[in-house]
Amino acid sequence: MTRPPAADAPSSSPNDRRPWRARLPRWARRLALGLLALYALYLLAGNVFLNSPLGAKAVNRQPQKFHMQWQRGLTWWPGRVVLWEVVVGGQVRRNQWQAQGARVSGHIGLLPLLQRRLRVTDVDAEAVRAQVTQVEHEIPPPTYRPGGWRLEFPSIHSDSVLGGSWGDLRVAGRGSAQVGFTKQLRGGPMQLLPSQADLHGAQVVLKGLELLHAANLKAGFSIEPHRSTQAKGAEKLDLTRISLSVDGSTAGLALRQQEDGRVQVRLEPGAGRAHGQLAFAEGALRPGGALQWQMPVRIIDMQGREHRNTLDAQLSVDQDLHLRARLPAQTDGVLSADVDVSLAGRQVIVPAVRLLVPRLSGRVAGRWQFSSLRWLTRLFVDAPWLSLRGAGEVEGDLRLDHGVLMPGSRMAAPRVEAVAELIGSRVEGAASAEAVLKEVKGVARSHLEVRMQRFAIAPLDAPKSRFVEGNDLQLSLDGPADLVRMREDAQARARFRNARVPDLRAYNRYLPNAHLRFEGGRGVLSGDLQLDAAGRIGRGRVDLRGEAARVRAAGIALTGDVDLALKLQRADLKRNRLDMAGSRLGLRNVSFQDGQGSRSGWWAQLDLAKASLGWNQRLDVQGSAQARMKNVAFVLDLFSQQKDYPKWIFNLIDAGQAQVTTQVDWQGQTLLLRDIRARNERFELDGQFRMQGQRQYGDLYASWGVLGMAVELRDAQRKFHVLGARRWYDAQPRLRP
Repeated sequence: MTRPPAADAPSSSPNDRRPWRARLPRWARRLALGLLALYALYLLAGNVFLNSPLGAKAVNRQPQKFHMQWQRGLTWWPGRVVLWEVVVGGQVRRNQWQAQGARVSGHIGLLPLLQRRLRVTDVDAEAVRAQVTQVEHEIPPPTYRPGGWRLEFPSIHSDSVLGGSWGDLRVAGRGSAQVGFTKQLRGGPMQLLPSQADLHGAQVVLKGLELLHAANLKAGFSIEPHRSTQAKGAEKLDLTRISLSVDGSTAGLALRQQEDGRVQVRLEPGAGRAHGQLAFAEGALRPGGALQWQMPVRIIDMQGREHRNTLDAQLSVDQDLHLRARLPAQTDGVLSADVDVSLAGRQVIVPAVRLLVPRLSGRVAGRWQFSSLRWLTRLFVDAPWLSLRGAGEVEGDLRLDHGVLMPGSRMAAPRVEAVAELIGSRVEGAASAEAVLKEVKGVARSHLEVRMQRFAIAPLDAPKSRFVEGNDLQLSLDGPADLVRMREDAQARARFRNARVPDLRAYNRYLPNAHLRFEGGRGVLSGDLQLDAAGRIGRGRVDLRGEAARVRAAGIALTGDVDLALKLQRADLKRNRLDMAGSRLGLRNVSFQDGQGSRSGWWAQLDLAKASLGWNQRLDVQGSAQARMKNVAFVLDLFSQQKDYPKWIFNLIDAGQAQVTTQVDWQGQTLLLRDIRARNERFELDGQFRMQGQRQYGDLYASWGVLGMAVELRDAQRKFHVLGARRWYDAQPRLRP
């Protein structure tokens, strides 16, 4: 007999019509309800987190280093997140970056979170833009500490990339990109995984100038793992791989020559073309790369005439870099270029551009307008005291062999502003310049010729106070082609004639003191000076002719014509002294006042047999001089006025020309004349004289046969000695410097 089933036992009959949930075991129903509750809790908590300030606050703990904002968010499955109107940004060192997308979705791995890894996969972004700019304030890199979170974004994909910018470079278009990166926080390593981008119909703009339009751009890039302290700035390029393919239309180039000689450059719509592929790795371009760039050029010269041309440039890479560029010369053209150079090796990342020069070989020829010509003198000569300034046109043909200019190289600038700083003065004017490299007895030498059609000379510390104006100053420099040796071996020569000196008083700033100064008059200046590489005088000649010059010398006012011929030769470089033996000073048609009235028609010729000239801020003179004078009236007036002398003295003044010798020491406020000896047919004169500031000191002895007298000068006091005059004079101590 069979027992019936218990009343509460579930039926397994196929005809059981209860709902499926009722047919589940109780534990299964409880588990399902629990999971449903957890899912509902996740939906509530996750979406509240994404759409309330809690999410932004949790993410933006250090907004200067990293920040992220979004308009709204949604999560419907654990780890799956969608955000709208997303903006992320931050700063690394001085680079401030920002990226934005209209919609971003991705999956956050939950289990990796237990290992302090934030792994976000399947990231998809829409309408993506990015930009990187440099700022003044730098954020120092963090010190590495182990245990930091690891960020893993193996694949960030977008089919709607709109472009981005890097400093002054802006790229806009539509395309796709896939980027991946990893980063260990707390100063750990960062890696940019192999990534790529593809833009169509792209526009490339640099500093507001359109370089490319309607272009197809493809790029691949990656960066090896590194810490920020291991590679700084350009050092990161040694760890970077980049490949770039470009095919697009280029803009046209418009050049307008302005009245000041400068060239205004802008890009305009044109029918040029750019095509090529380049690859970069470990700081060098990879072999096989090539890039061709062609663009129309429109030039408007200073007369408003229009010239059209085409620039064609090609870059190719094998074991070296080769650049070929050509802007053909035209009959009525104003600009042209023909470049065919090679750069040894493929390395393009160097600490300084000047390090590329020793690797450069080839030829650069053409005619071009430069906004500054300062570089021209530095290219051929090393003379820091000479510079070419302002804008100007340069025509040249340079031939280089591993950075060294070769014979046959030349450059010429028909119109330029030249400035030379010589012996405390500034010489400037409108000039032409020509530089050539020629071979002399098998040795290459560099030669620069500057010719100032008009020039002016002014003190270095007062460049607007011009005291000389002239025409046709020729300045030439010659030296070894090696610029290092040129600093020691270069020679220069400056020549000019009959420059105008409107006011001789301008020279007072160079004279030792107020006891020798010009009080008026005009003159003419000529010079022929040989200089070294530092602009210091080696030897030369300076001639000054003054007309109706008014001079005050040792308290006596003279008016007349002055002829000064200085022969200069370097004597002591450390003390900045020049030997001026053989120099001559001529005075003609001189009139001056003495105690009895005025004298006129006086003349003197002074020869410096042995003397040196010091040139610091003011001149000083040391040496011996001999002179021929119409008479010695001027010498007598140094000691006293005519009315104080015995009558027989001035009765003999005009008794034949006087021959005078003396030792001169004139420094600062002190003038010292030692061993003054004057002779003519009838009398003899011996003396010594010192003027220091306003104080005067001296002794004089004059004789005529058996007659003699002496003068004792002590400041304003004068005492005459008649009896025993010679004995008194010989007893006076000799003056010393």
